[in-house]
Amino acid sequence: MRARAARAARALPWGAALTLTLTSALARRGWVSGPLWSLYEALSPALYLLLSLALLALVARGGRARLRRTAPPALLAASAGLALWSPAWLLRAEAPPAPPPHITLTTWNVARLGELAPPAGREEEAAARLRCVSEALAATPSDLIALQEVSRRRLSALEAHLDLRCAHIDYHGLGGGWRGGLAVCAPRVGAWRITRARDFALGGDWRALFAEVEAPGAGAGAPPRRLNLLNVHFSPLRIGARDVKSALRGGAGAVLGLLRQAGQNTARQTAQLDDLRRALETLRDPTLIAGDFNAPPHTALHRALQESLDGEWVDAWQEAGASFGATRYITPWLPLRIDFIYARAGTFEFGSAVVPRVKCSDHLPVRARGWVRETPTRASGEES
Repeated sequence: MRARAARAARALPWGAALTLTLTSALARRGWVSGPLWSLYEALSPALYLLLSLALLALVARGGRARLRRTAPPALLAASAGLALWSPAWLLRAEAPPAPPPHITLTTWNVARLGELAPPAGREEEAAARLRCVSEALAATPSDLIALQEVSRRRLSALEAHLDLRCAHIDYHGLGGGWRGGLAVCAPRVGAWRITRARDFALGGDWRALFAEVEAPGAGAGAPPRRLNLLNVHFSPLRIGARDVKSALRGGAGAVLGLLRQAGQNTARQTAQLDDLRRALETLRDPTLIAGDFNAPPHTALHRALQESLDGEWVDAWQEAGASFGATRYITPWLPLRIDFIYARAGTFEFGSAVVPRVKCSDHLPVRARGWVRETPTRASGEES
């Protein structure tokens, strides 16, 4: 019995390391799919870190006697984690500014700028959030700004602080200054300006925002440079650390309930992606998609986006990212990258992308700098 237990103890670290590596590779490559795998893939970087630390702790506690048995699987788990998930851990330096003509775009979920704070102290919290966001955006000026979770009322205050001109739509297209929604903004004094904006369906009664922007041509008599920007906010999962703890205490039924909820959200996001694809089919000018995708990279939503849209779409941070890249922390130890800027490949080139560490919201902003490589000629009757 003791010999069997000893063999099991020796096999456990190897089994844990190999199982985590195999299953994560399957999810990372897209060979398995579904809401459970999407959730597992989102947790994999943290699981690698925890497993590596746990195995190294066993080495430390067991001294030389356990070093030979535990160190190899610990190193395997750490190495495989770095190989599969290196963008989640590596710090990269921001590239120097691109030569003109360039464009800088910031996307940011600003969490209603404090409007949903508890009634006691709400005005003070809202004023502090507005000041924080205004200072952060002023410190790193952008040609275009895409905001999520912002009401028309709070947006008006931000416009006044930063001298912006913005287009806005609330999430359900119902109007009213207090409703949360999406905005695309440009400085009143700047090269780029918004020439047209409209909302479009993003799954049922949920709305997204389209804007056409342009800047003067590079030389005298040159045609203006045009760019399409789509600001999107995909359906959130609405499962937090407290829900997970409660489900684990509630047993298998509660856990299955969370998985059903994740599956329903995946279906909602798929329907929203279908609407986004229909909106993109009419566009011919260089196009950027920015916003809160509520899904980490390589999960089902991003794979479906790459597979279902015409042409290849480039992820700005994956292409030219600096900083650690995480835009939302579910817990202090679980960083996720769920806010993105995409561009149609071949029409836009990214010089740099960074996630500034500013604590104004439960999300961090993403700022990308690049330039339009070409402006395709539009056929008569086609949209921009």
